[in-house]
Amino acid sequence: MKLHEFVAALKPQDASIGVALAELVRRADGNGTLERGEWQAALASAWTRLTGGRAAANGDQPLENDESSSYLDEHVMARLMSEQIAFREPDGDSWERACIQRDLWAEIQPVREQIVSDVDVAVRRIIEAGERRGHEAAEPGSNKVAGGSTLVARDLVKAYRKRRVVADVTVEVSQGEIVGLLGPNGAGKTTTFYMMVGLITPDKGRVFLDDREMTRVPMYKRARAGIGYLAQEPSVFRKLTVEENIMAILESMPMSRSDRKA
Repeated sequence: MKLHEFVAALKPQDASIGVALAELVRRADGNGTLERGEWQAALASAWTRLTGGRAAANGDQPLENDESSSYLDEHVMARLMSEQIAFREPDGDSWERACIQRDLWAEIQPVREQIVSDVDVAVRRIIEAGERRGHEAAEPGSNKVAGGSTLVARDLVKAYRKRRVVADVTVEVSQGEIVGLLGPNGAGKTTTFYMMVGLITPDKGRVFLDDREMTRVPMYKRARAGIGYLAQEPSVFRKLTVEENIMAILESMPMSRSDRKA
């Protein structure tokens, strides 16, 4: 089942995603839907139950009060939608219900209790593993997230017209850490960043996010995995409005005009 593969692939920073998924499956009605408010409250309650009220060592945990609604939208629902596990109903800024994909729900129903139990077990393991790593001594003044992700670029090389603009560059950045890459104009800093986020393919070298190689993974999948980049130059059509910029991208996708407008 697709759901088992998703749960097995959860990383230390995905603990709250697993908790939310378990509560969605546990509390969904006969049609596989759950009211947004009920899900939001259940997520906070389940997190407290699983962690005993302690903060997660990996830094991933539901927010409280006013921020919890945006957390559900931007962190939880966005992930489940990208994995085609759930969708919003109605689909928009003011959605009211979370819905498990129909074909997936048909597979879940006969073994619902077992799936909830399996997800709970997987989440407990993630949280406990994060707590064990959290007991390790951190460097004084370090902002690294215990059990968090690490982005690594190894021996990157890029040449244009036989001129090496990047020559065997290695960079490692842990979650929560700030690393500066310094050098004069033309040293290859931007090209290095572009290779790490997927805008440029390296001639040699490899890029990893934790134990997953990302060297040939397309940029949009890297973004879903958590790799982002804020460019120095605006990457939009500056003579177009915000709506026109978004429409320009949507026109490249297999959607009807009415769907693009919606």
